[in-house]
Amino acid sequence: MYKPIVFELLADKFTIKDLQDAYEVILGVEIDNRNFRRKVIAKKYVIALDEKQVGISKKPSQLYRFSKEMYQKTYKESYLINI
Repeated sequence: MYKPIVFELLADKFTIKDLQDAYEVILGVEIDNRNFRRKVIAKKYVIALDEKQVGISKKPSQLYRFSKEMYQKTYKESYLINI
């Protein structure tokens, strides 16, 4: 839960649903959609792209990407605060 390993399992561009599905499979639990979405979008290292899914017959979802640089910066800042 505290390391960005799950992002290694996803494509470079992913939806929040893709990320949630990966967490649910790994953890073996069902996660509440609204809380998960709210928490993920609040993370500085999950970057919203100006792109949506293609080839989807229903409403296409927003695409996101993981920023390793932003994650490392955020992790360092939170580590320094807890010292």
